Amino acid sequence: MLLQRAHGIAFMLLGAVTVVDGWRIAQQVREGANFDAIGPDRYLIALGALMLIAGLWRLFSRQELVRGAQTATSDRASGTMPRMVLTTGMLAGFALGVPVLGFFPTCLFFLTAQLRLLGSWSWWLSLAVAAPTALAFHVAFIMLADMPLPKGYIWN
Repeated sequence: MLLQRAHGIAFMLLGAVTVVDGWRIAQQVREGANFDAIGPDRYLIALGALMLIAGLWRLFSRQELVRGAQTATSDRASGTMPRMVLTTGMLAGFALGVPVLGFFPTCLFFLTAQLRLLGSWSWWLSLAVAAPTALAFHVAFIMLADMPLPKGYIWN
């Protein structure tokens, strides 16, 4: 119970720092920068607000606290730690793969593997969900936010 409240407080602190940094960018850098209407400062403020809300929910959610206390020992026995280590390794692979393969294929592979690992879905279902999700990331970052993401050494 205390651990989940600590998670909520930590998430709220991270959210507050993110909002403050976004506000700092908006005040100090925006005048001289070449941002579009929605720049990195707006993204940071929105992300920080979501983190604050999620932290508040985690802090005050009674059902989550009770359920978390009941399943804490079963999580240790269910193999949560190997999944977390594997996810960390896959995230490192994602970071190393983006410059080589490019953002879209690496994101597609990463999301497919994560859905398979964490959702215990079939490979086909994982791929069917990961493909539109990776495409949505592509559209959001490249087309809407106008962010140049790596295309990869292979495709150049």
